[in-house]
Amino acid sequence: MKILMVSSFLPYPITSGGHIRLYNTIIRLSKHHEITLVAEMRTNQTDADIAELKKYCKAVYTFQRKKQWTIQNICKAFFSLDSFLVVGHTLPEMKSKIADLLSHEDFDIIDVETFYVMQNLPTTTLPIVLMEHNIEYQAYEKFTVQKVPSFLRPLFLWDVWKMQRAEEACWKSVTKLVSLSPVEAGEMGRKDVIIAPNGVDTKVFTFVDPKKKFTVREKKILFIGTFQWIQNVTSCRYILQKIWPALYAKCKAEGVDISMWVVGRSIPESIKALGSEGVIFDENADEASVVFASSHVLLFPVSIAVGTSLKLFEAMASGLPVVTSPLGIRGTELSNGENVLLAQSEDEFIDGVYRLLTDEKLYTFIAKNAREYVEKNFSWDEIIKHLEKEAFS
Repeated sequence: MKILMVSSFLPYPITSGGHIRLYNTIIRLSKHHEITLVAEMRTNQTDADIAELKKYCKAVYTFQRKKQWTIQNICKAFFSLDSFLVVGHTLPEMKSKIADLLSHEDFDIIDVETFYVMQNLPTTTLPIVLMEHNIEYQAYEKFTVQKVPSFLRPLFLWDVWKMQRAEEACWKSVTKLVSLSPVEAGEMGRKDVIIAPNGVDTKVFTFVDPKKKFTVREKKILFIGTFQWIQNVTSCRYILQKIWPALYAKCKAEGVDISMWVVGRSIPESIKALGSEGVIFDENADEASVVFASSHVLLFPVSIAVGTSLKLFEAMASGLPVVTSPLGIRGTELSNGENVLLAQSEDEFIDGVYRLLTDEKLYTFIAKNAREYVEKNFSWDEIIKHLEKEAFS
């Protein structure tokens, strides 16, 4: 099958969950299908990144991602029914290139990664598969309600309404719709939504013996994320302000040697300013697989959740126990005390981490069960086989 793939991002280098998902999808689909990729790219991406994707794609066409926060975009969104997100991803040159490709090549299907580039498709009779990495309007709505000052909230909610209107229209218009989570699939208003969750490459994220890891004297508590996403900034700030000082004091008083390892590119100065004793900021860490293998607990508080979390599955595959919020396991059947520890308050997060650091039996039990769960439910090979059968056949 000849697939024309249209994406709101170039999925290399791998810097976010969306990049991981699309990169793994391309690698596996390319074994049986011919892929032409049309994607937006950011200023920090290079010809070498494009070359990496050409290993798996027949051709790769890229278009520079526009700056989102400009007066022009704000005015266009304010004086139209298009949301700010859609305005920022509207690229006439991309639409022209797609039209040219469709007129000269015989594609079998179009795959669109995220709804907010759908407006760049010309009119076509080809079947369209829409991959919804999140329900975008819900994420923006939750952020608006929780974080935006009340005097600005009506303006932001107006934009959320426009986003919801466009996103739901896209769900109805496409041939096949793919969701990452059964929770979100149930909210899309179609009975035929294909569920293809995020996964993990269990050959890359190898299991580290928890008994050996438990004997290491200094225990590293990990937070890892892409700081371009407000959810990660919010979670990290919560850890550094509300959890870490009390956790560090408790462990120090009990003779438990710990450090807080904050990993991610472009960590904001506002986050670095919250650093205290025992906190290490790392913007140039090794591959995620190495980071997980070197850590002892993943601390993952979540207040805004959409889709399913790749970092959760990668940590679990590595034998790294996770302490997270109930929202952190949204869309899964993970069980508290079985393969993950759940917490909702600062005290519960502190207690969960401390228990794992001081109870070898619990630490080993959670680590082994987590790996087994991932192997059974979230292998990329099995997920893409299912996706190929349901969406690309």
